[in-house]
Amino acid sequence: MIMSPTLISLFCGSAYQPATLSLIILSPIIFMIGLSGVFGIQILYPQGKENIVITATAIGAVSNVFLNLLLIPLYSHNGAAISTIIAETIVTLSMAYMGRNSLPIDAWNRHYTNSIVGSIIMGGSCLVLKLMQLDIIVEIIVIPIVGFLVYTLYLLIMRDSFLFYAIGQMKSIVNRNRCKQ
Repeated sequence: MIMSPTLISLFCGSAYQPATLSLIILSPIIFMIGLSGVFGIQILYPQGKENIVITATAIGAVSNVFLNLLLIPLYSHNGAAISTIIAETIVTLSMAYMGRNSLPIDAWNRHYTNSIVGSIIMGGSCLVLKLMQLDIIVEIIVIPIVGFLVYTLYLLIMRDSFLFYAIGQMKSIVNRNRCKQ
């Protein structure tokens, strides 16, 4: 979201600046599609709950068509972006609701709250850098690196179990590769 104006300028040119808002609106879709993918493909399908995935997807498709008919005449490409993000959110929430007895979800799990708070802090630090109006190339390099470092540092401070698990996995891969040489 923060990098949208820069990315549009860099990859598409200044003529496409009106698409910046559409990209900002669509940014959360990465999270929604990822979550619905985990719910559907990783959890519900293996349990034989294909009907939940199909029903949720159908609900999302119908809502997307309806919202497109309603919002595109009013808001053009931004209306399509709004329709898409709402429809994907409906798919994810429908899967979560219909599959609630099959999904191992603990929304207040410390790992989830660490990720959310860390993301907010990371976003804030990236926004501060964005407001400094750095050179476009410096911005493309510096903001993601600082965001990664801030997020990782926060998870280290919070002693996040998943981070330490990931670090352990990376160490074991490096050690295996050393042994092969």
